[in-house]
Amino acid sequence: MGDYECPYCEELLKYKDYYGKNLMLDNFDRPKPGFVKSGDIYKCENDRCIMYQESFHTDATGELHEGYPC
Repeated sequence: MGDYECPYCEELLKYKDYYGKNLMLDNFDRPKPGFVKSGDIYKCENDRCIMYQESFHTDATGELHEGYPC
């Protein structure tokens, strides 16, 4: 988790959550508990910004992307 600025208004984005993949099966279809974090989710909270309450997310390398992760 880092400090990221909104690319539209340059205000700091607010950290909201993280996302990733839940690994439930191994190569032999046996249960395998685990979670692999892919990145973090942020929102712009500047009510004067066109992206107010819109989501941004980071990928595994820490690069910021617009939108909610799919």
